[in-house]
Amino acid sequence: GIETLLGDTSDTGDMEETKPVEKFRKDYKPPPYWIKHVDLDIRIYDGKTIVVSKLKVERDPSTDTKTPMILDGEDLSLKRV
Repeated sequence: GIETLLGDTSDTGDMEETKPVEKFRKDYKPPPYWIKHVDLDIRIYDGKTIVVSKLKVERDPSTDTKTPMILDGEDLSLKRV
């Protein structure tokens, strides 16, 4: 599985600014990786929220083994994978 630790959501100073991209249903493709199970630990503090997620992820058997897994999030500070 994969364990991610997402820190203070207001701490985005070192992240590159990106513009939103429109996504259309006609462009949908099945994901190359499946999330089979999720465990979340959510801690809410004054001024920040910390989320620890543990994911059980499986690659779609039809996906090339060299296909990278892409984590796509907004306004997050990734601390560890």
